[in-house]
Amino acid sequence: MFIELYNCNNYYHRMMIREMADNDYTKKYLGEINNDTFFNKETYVFKDLSNNYIGFISCSLPVETHYGISITLYYAIHHKYQNKGYGSKMLELFENFIKENKKIDIIVLNIESDNYASLKVAQKNNFSIAYQDDENYIYTKFLTKKRSL
Repeated sequence: MFIELYNCNNYYHRMMIREMADNDYTKKYLGEINNDTFFNKETYVFKDLSNNYIGFISCSLPVETHYGISITLYYAIHHKYQNKGYGSKMLELFENFIKENKKIDIIVLNIESDNYASLKVAQKNNFSIAYQDDENYIYTKFLTKKRSL
């Protein structure tokens, strides 16, 4: 499996994201992607060697917290590539990108408790549960040696 990360900086990438996010589950989290407000966030697409779109990750603006600078990630995987390990690989690649290019201390994932695939992705990528209730899990990963929660 080989996938690459591209900054979402052109119209074609944006159209592919809209296509990938065209399901009720994704829209619940990302909202309607038919407006450009979504693209004010940093958004990255992932493609394989054949230029097939695998998925995307969008991150919130950095927020200064007591524990360091934090971002929350949102992602979706094209239905053809779900349950094949691509989510874990995308998160791994994006984490490496963040470490090399950004000054971020903490990555946060907010996952619904019935989204078993995303829960597995978080665990496989060594995220820790910071909070949970009946509906959501908040996973965090510290990228620097700051204090943990």
